[in-house]
Amino acid sequence: MHLDGNRWNFTRKFAAKKGQSRFLKRLDEARSYFPELDGHTVKVGITINADGKADLKGRAVYFRSRNVSFYVMGHELTHLLQEIKGLPKSERSCDLYTMARRVEFCDEAPNYVKVPRGMLDEKGFIQKQYQTFVHDSAKRAVSLRESGMRRYILWFEKALEEVWKKDEPGERMSSEMQLKTELLIQTKLEDFLGSG
Repeated sequence: MHLDGNRWNFTRKFAAKKGQSRFLKRLDEARSYFPELDGHTVKVGITINADGKADLKGRAVYFRSRNVSFYVMGHELTHLLQEIKGLPKSERSCDLYTMARRVEFCDEAPNYVKVPRGMLDEKGFIQKQYQTFVHDSAKRAVSLRESGMRRYILWFEKALEEVWKKDEPGERMSSEMQLKTELLIQTKLEDFLGSG
């Protein structure tokens, strides 16, 4: 764990809060997936208004409690990259780039892009059998954006809808089905959305 002043700078309120070791270990792990932040000190604090929030100019992230999902941690760290690396600056883009980064960030359902309700468990987390597909679809959508598609977020949402329609609820998606679905989605949606 790298809980030193070169990586993190804690607000007084955060530093005074007891029982943060598990949260800090998880936050440090989440940050390890963001090598672009190496050499940048990130301020960490507490918020009461949301699960998480980021201050791009101040290079700071704030979290509500110690029970924070990897998705929320990744989302707020991705916001910092919107400033540092010039990623698209919308909340929906932030969700997509977060889920594309690592499958670990596909634990809790995103706040701004749509994931079919049937892919979620009763606590609002993406069911394990869909996490890899969600991650792979997000990566594909980012790739489509980089090749010029403007409606890449819509592509992602439609891709998940197509999978949900074809999958039997509660059954694990087979590798063969994932491949067939991805090929179907790729051709149908790219034709529908076009590259413009």
